[in-house]
Amino acid sequence: MAHEFGHHWMASVTFDRGDGAGPHCALRGYQFSGPLPPKLCDGGAPAGFNQHWSYWFDSGGVMYGNRIEDLGGGRFRTRNDGLKYGPLDQYLMGIRAAEEVGPLFLVDVGTLQGSGAFPAAGGADEVFQGARVDFTVEDVIRAVGPRKPFPDRCHWKAAVVAVHPKGKPPTAAQLDKLVRYANGFEAFYAKATDGRGSIDLTIDGRGEGTAGCPADGVAPAPDTVAEPVPGDDAAPVPDFASDAAGEVAPDNAGQGGSVGCGAGTVPVPVSMLACALAGLAAIAYRRAQRPIQ
Repeated sequence: MAHEFGHHWMASVTFDRGDGAGPHCALRGYQFSGPLPPKLCDGGAPAGFNQHWSYWFDSGGVMYGNRIEDLGGGRFRTRNDGLKYGPLDQYLMGIRAAEEVGPLFLVDVGTLQGSGAFPAAGGADEVFQGARVDFTVEDVIRAVGPRKPFPDRCHWKAAVVAVHPKGKPPTAAQLDKLVRYANGFEAFYAKATDGRGSIDLTIDGRGEGTAGCPADGVAPAPDTVAEPVPGDDAAPVPDFASDAAGEVAPDNAGQGGSVGCGAGTVPVPVSMLACALAGLAAIAYRRAQRPIQ
């Protein structure tokens, strides 16, 4: 969920170090087949660089790439002990100022192949060799311009829904699992943004955000049980925040894998797997229409 939500902002930028070499695309993953065009970027077709960070970019990991440790002597190691939105991510999201981003680097391993891979699994550190390529957020700004507007909103109001075949509403156990996913995403999003961002999935939008990113206005009165969809025989669904104390989301909540849904039921003739798309669509629908300019 955090990955797909992150695609509102990432990742399509390049960087230009001002050395006459022009823009560099290698901080993004590369997937391309076919004849190369006359104009290349870092040895590849510009259209072949995707919307994910390169496996060899010390990115933070939610939007792919890895957290990378420089061991010295041209040796590096992935250390994914907790994926997050990295400093460049947070700048592009409008929640971190350019002067707060700090140094950035990727590793040139001599080929673009493999740069589109998923992040290394946590605990399965990979040691590899290459040449360190340092750049800064100013190099990104030189290539694509400054982030506008800045700062941007940090708190989001959204909703997720469970989509199910007509006449076959989800079971209480399935809804409980989906609610735990949603609760887990709220907690993960705050942590993954270093407390600079927050998201509220309560039905009535009463979430107060975090100390670093409070919600606008005054929190509404406590929520009640959601009403069933007219004409549906599914039981009312409890709001996300009404889980029992100590409930935790499944291990992969917020970081990929199955996407959790909840907070309402919609009877349509599709698989329960469609809850992932429905939840992401609901989040996207509620997002302010202010893209990076």
